[in-house]
Order: sequence, then structure tokens, then C-alpha cells
Amino acid sequence: MEGCASPEDAACALMPSGITHVIATRANGDGGVWVLLAVQVAGTGYYLDENICEQLGDGSWDWTSQCGSGFTDRSLESLRAEPPSQTLFN
Repeated sequence: MEGCASPEDAACALMPSGITHVIATRANGDGGVWVLLAVQVAGTGYYLDENICEQLGDGSWDWTSQCGSGFTDRSLESLRAEPPSQTLFN
């Protein structure tokens, strides 16, 4: 996979477009970025997906780790206002 323009783009690159939403982005002190995605699942709500993205030598971004965090019935607005705690590189 080629690098992406942003950590959010890198996290979304392998996810289904149109039903994947960026909920939160947080940088760590080592140059990595945590990106929380919510993938809409018809009749269920959203599946939360945590990603760690790192910047490549050319300035583009790629994801390095991914962890599913389970399903939620919360709304996108609620998730964005109060994102769940991150579990990858706390």
C-alpha cells in the first residue's frame, strides 16, 4: 500500500468507504498517531476499530497496527463528543 496524505486517510484506506467514520485522532510522543474509526453495521450500530499510523520517510502516512474494539449502539455525535478510551499504546 502506498502512503496516504494523513493518518486518518491511512486508517481508512482498507475500510469500506461511505460507512467508515473517523471518531478521534490522538498523537503520541513518539511520532505515532492513534485513529479511532466507527464502521456502520446495518441494524447493529457501529463497529469500533483502533489504528496506529506512522509517518513514512517521504512524509506520507501508513497504518502499522489495528485492533477491533467491538460494537456500540452509540451515535456518531456521542462517540465524537466522548470517545471511548484507547487501548493501543495508552
